[in-house]
Order: sequence, then C-alpha cells, then structure tokens
Amino acid sequence: MKKIHISNKIRTWKERHHDSLSSFTTAFLATVLGIALTFGTTMWYERKQKAEAAEALVESCLSNMEMRLDNLKGVLMKYDRQNQLFSLATSTPLDSLTDAEVSELIDLFAWQYNLVIDHSYEKSFSLSTSSHEILGSFANVIGAGFEYLQEAEENHQKVNEQKRELRRAMIVDKQVSFDQNSMRQFVTATLDDPLFGYFQLEYMQQDRSLRHYCRYLERFIPDARRLWKGEICEDEFWTMAREYWNE
Repeated sequence: MKKIHISNKIRTWKERHHDSLSSFTTAFLATVLGIALTFGTTMWYERKQKAEAAEALVESCLSNMEMRLDNLKGVLMKYDRQNQLFSLATSTPLDSLTDAEVSELIDLFAWQYNLVIDHSYEKSFSLSTSSHEILGSFANVIGAGFEYLQEAEENHQKVNEQKRELRRAMIVDKQVSFDQNSMRQFVTATLDDPLFGYFQLEYMQQDRSLRHYCRYLERFIPDARRLWKGEICEDEFWTMAREYWNE
C-alpha cells in the first residue's frame, strides 16, 4: 500500500513537472517568436522608410535639376536672340535694323538676365550624410548632376559680370533717355569700342560652354532616372555620360 502511495506521488510529480516544463517551453517559444516578429517588423519598417526616403530624395533632386536646366534653356533663348541681333548689326548697315530691333539690342547686351535658382535641395543633399548612406553609389550621380548645373549657372553669371563691366563704361549706365537717332549712334559707338570687342570674345566663349553643359545635362538627367529605376546599370550610365561629354 505504501509503495502504491509513493508511486502515485512520483507520477503526480512527473505530471506536474511535465506540465510546468511544457508551460515554460511554450512561454519561452512564444517570447522568442514575439521578439523575432517585433525585431523583424521593425527592420522591415525601417527598410521601408529608408526606401521611401530615398525615392523622395531622388525625385526632389532630379526635379530640381530639371527646373534649373529649363531656366538655363531660357537663358539660351536670350542668347539666341542676342546673337541674331549682333549678327544683323555687324553684317548689315545699321539703318537696316528697325527702331524696335535697335532698342532690343541695347536691352539685351546692356541689362542682365538673372537666374532664380532654388539651391535648397542641393544644399540639403550636400550637407546630409544620411542621404549618401541611403542612396549608396547613386549619391555620386546626384552630386555630379548638381556640380554640372552649378558650373553652367556660373557660366551665365560670368556673362552678367561682363555686362556689368560694359555698362560701367557705356552711356546706358547713366540712364540717358534716348531718342531713335541717339540710340543708333550709341549702338554704332558701342560696336566700335574695344571694350565691346573684348566682351564679345568672352561672351562667345561662355555661350559655347553653357550650350555644351545644357546638351550634356539634357541627356544626363533622364539617364540618371533610368539608372535609379534599374533600367540601365551604373557602368553603362557612366560610359554614356563620358560619350555625351566628349561629343
């Protein structure tokens, strides 16, 4: 009878121990699974946030580049008209130009055409170390695009500075009110002035340089979008970029 009682106690202890071990194992596995799920969800959410931040950063930077390139194209339209009038004034008798053309010619070479540039995206990209971490090697593409744009814009700024120097030496800076006859005299005197000849040489150089940058960026920016979308590889992108530059 005593043996049976002891046997029952042992059986009861084993059952309780087994139940406790099962409960502990279940709780432990549930805890581990909960931690894993939480950690995995957190990592997934962080990756998702980084991917969204990268997409937004790339889109804002490329859109800013496109806007600034459009501004530079507007500058080139001014240059085209200025070149057309310069050619008329230097290759034909000045009397063949209309009064409106003479007045426009004075405005084009005497007054500056200032760019309104939004540098906020460029600055935030340049100053943010996290943006480079998010984009990886694509950050080099964005950085190069901004550098080319800045150099192109500086080209135009040099033209503005040269115009400012020209204005200091010309009657236009004295804000004289011209009649049609005096405007033609002013244009004749300006075209014959050695300072204007120097301005023209410098201007032509900046004109060529700006056109080169614009042609390059017109292909660089769309290709950067294609690279970001995975439509071309990085080696292919830089190979084409070098070819564009040398054209």
